[in-house]
Amino acid sequence: VKAPAKLPAIFIGFNVPSVPSQHNSRDPYTLDVINHILTGDNSARLFKNIVRDSAIASYVEGNYDLYARLPTMFAIAAQ
Repeated sequence: VKAPAKLPAIFIGFNVPSVPSQHNSRDPYTLDVINHILTGDNSARLFKNIVRDSAIASYVEGNYDLYARLPTMFAIAAQ
C-alpha cells in the first residue's frame, strides 16, 4: 500500500542474543549499555541528534529485553 504518511515513522530491529540464551557471553550486557547510550533518556545520543538538533522526529525510543528467555530483538523506533 502506497499512501502519503501523515506522520512518518521508522522502526529498525535486529535479532540479538539475551542472557539466558548466551552462556558466558558479554554480548547481551554490551547491547544493554548501547541501548541506554543511544536511547536511554532525553540526553541520549539519538534523542539529542534526531529530536533536538535536527528536529526530524518528535521522539526516539529503543527496546532490548536483556533477560528474555530466548534470543530477542534490539529495536529502535523514531517518529
